[in-house]
Amino acid sequence: MKGEGTMKKAKLFTMAAALVTSLVVFMGCPQPTSGGGGGGGGGETYVGDAVAAYNEANYYVYLESTTGVQDNDSELYAFDGTCALADATSTGSGIPEGSVALKVTNTGSAAGWSAGGWTTATSADMSAYNALVFYVLAKPTEFNGQLKVKIGGTSESPEIAVQFTADGTWKKVQVHLDQFTGIDKTAITKPFIFVSEDTDFNDIFYLDNIYYTHIDGFTYTPPTIPSPTTVPPTPSESASNVISILSQGTYTDVTGTNWGTDWDAAECETISVNTATNIKKITLTGWGLGVEGWTTFDITGKTTLHIDYWTANGTALSIKVVDFGNDGSYDGGDDKEITVPLTTVTQNNWTGVDLDFSGLETKGHIAQILVLPNGGAANQIYYFGNMYFK
Repeated sequence: MKGEGTMKKAKLFTMAAALVTSLVVFMGCPQPTSGGGGGGGGGETYVGDAVAAYNEANYYVYLESTTGVQDNDSELYAFDGTCALADATSTGSGIPEGSVALKVTNTGSAAGWSAGGWTTATSADMSAYNALVFYVLAKPTEFNGQLKVKIGGTSESPEIAVQFTADGTWKKVQVHLDQFTGIDKTAITKPFIFVSEDTDFNDIFYLDNIYYTHIDGFTYTPPTIPSPTTVPPTPSESASNVISILSQGTYTDVTGTNWGTDWDAAECETISVNTATNIKKITLTGWGLGVEGWTTFDITGKTTLHIDYWTANGTALSIKVVDFGNDGSYDGGDDKEITVPLTTVTQNNWTGVDLDFSGLETKGHIAQILVLPNGGAANQIYYFGNMYFK
């Protein structure tokens, strides 16, 4: 199919003044077809060329050949200037499909990550597909990070780490759609989002031939992650010395607290573990969880935030506390915040930590608490039993 059909250019846009050059982008028809092969949830294969034939039953995100492919008003963006996007006609290892690939260059503006992807004006039903397929190339001298992908609509899925060898040759990656959890797959408007954790300025990777399909025999078995079976420790601090955000009945918690917001990137649910009925299960699918909703409260005189947590797969965690300043209003010009990381993360036991927040400049209008992954692995799961200032 190379060279067949009329080549078109889709509309491109920038996000927060990101500069983007024109690229060949197409979206396609949302009904599946059976394909070959099977296997696990991902992996890599040396690629000398793309799939032998394209068909109307696949859904194409990035493709030059247009026979049977419907333009779905797609737009490509670089997020917040974190990367530069450009056509690449030479990669040192050919082009899997057509004559142009997407070149992604880290601009260094985000100090350790970059992101971008495609959005569509019209949502698509991906629920009958089971695979997102794409091709990636990176050279060992030009890429030193972790590549992740996610999809979404009104909400976004967790970031899925892509395992491939950066050896200067094209790799075919298949991600099972069951790995993209927490989203409505019948209304996808963000069919491909990439997140690179490469920390080096001007590092490069390439993408090509991105599409959805159905592959017979392609399955995914979610990993089994242990969860706590015992209750968290009962705090011994006097209630008169505590301002509690979360407890299991020991204290009266601040009223109106919402664990999760419409602007964060995490999942949170309340679960019971034996007699403890107010455990917060937090899955850090992206940059972190927002905790807010109360009328701002005063922690003047308090220097420490205590947390009792449990995790089986957590590797890093930090907590940010935000005070809205003397005017008590968001973005009033005097907001103050401080982020404190956990020195170490202990797994498979309830662990209590005291985080020093004495450096927070104002404490009279506490408005937000953010639970952040602090550079840890994607989809860390934490259980919080107690959280209080003292």
